[in-house]
Amino acid sequence: MLPTSNKPPILIIGPPRSGTTLLATMLNSHPDIFMANEAKVFVRILPHNNNYPSPINERTAKSIIHRLETQELHYLQPLPEAKEILRENTNMDLAAFLRSLFETLAHREGKKRWGEKTAVAYRQLPLIRRCFPDALLIGLERNPYEIAASYMRINPKWGALGALVHWLDFRRAVARENFKEANIQMVSYEELISNPETVLRNVCAYVGEEYNITMLDYYKTNRAHSLSADRTYEGSAKPLYRSPEPPDNLRCGLTGYIIRRLIKTSELIDRHTDRRSFFFLMLKAWVYCRATLWEIKHKFLH
Repeated sequence: MLPTSNKPPILIIGPPRSGTTLLATMLNSHPDIFMANEAKVFVRILPHNNNYPSPINERTAKSIIHRLETQELHYLQPLPEAKEILRENTNMDLAAFLRSLFETLAHREGKKRWGEKTAVAYRQLPLIRRCFPDALLIGLERNPYEIAASYMRINPKWGALGALVHWLDFRRAVARENFKEANIQMVSYEELISNPETVLRNVCAYVGEEYNITMLDYYKTNRAHSLSADRTYEGSAKPLYRSPEPPDNLRCGLTGYIIRRLIKTSELIDRHTDRRSFFFLMLKAWVYCRATLWEIKHKFLH
């Protein structure tokens, strides 16, 4: 097993469809960096442990094993390592367990450093800072109009308004944190697409790693091909990250008009970092009602 680099973990966050998977895939192509994709530890495992940072009990351990086996990280087959860590460390808390697990998975791939990407982990920024105070966070920014277009093509359940809710939610979550204290560096999706080498050099400098040209060949890796084969994606690995053309109804229809107006007035919609505005809550309620109706409709159709 390789020695640990003793460098802080790298965590990528952002609104869904903002390029978090692309950046994680690029970083995972670095010879020294392992990036877990959509592990969801900050949205499904840690938040439900009310006794944190108390030692993991038997019930929590069984729950972790079940999640690792059927949901988060199952594609990496982490069970042997996870069970071994839990067996050897009876007084370990959840954050320490996750750090050990990710380090072990990184070492298994011959890498010295670990990171994790779950786009919506931005909702748990205070928890992240508490569990991993040394973590370096990278936030993705993308034109909300493009996010909405991507949502309508890839995730019709939530639609364009669902994309806008995520975008507003992310902006507010980041605004509530002190950038210097939280170690957050923002990355533009548009710049990542148009000038990837410059952006990757800046990211590497931020996380304290040497830039490696292999990151530009991310689309040749097994990780990229496995993601492109996922049912929610279309085409080969490299082209799937291009900005999609907005559909006609988003370009000139009523939905498009509403989206453009909401983007322009976003500062008024959610201008308070300490509380949600009534308009935002109504918008979020509408999005969830629409998603529920979409599920019901497709359940009966199929």
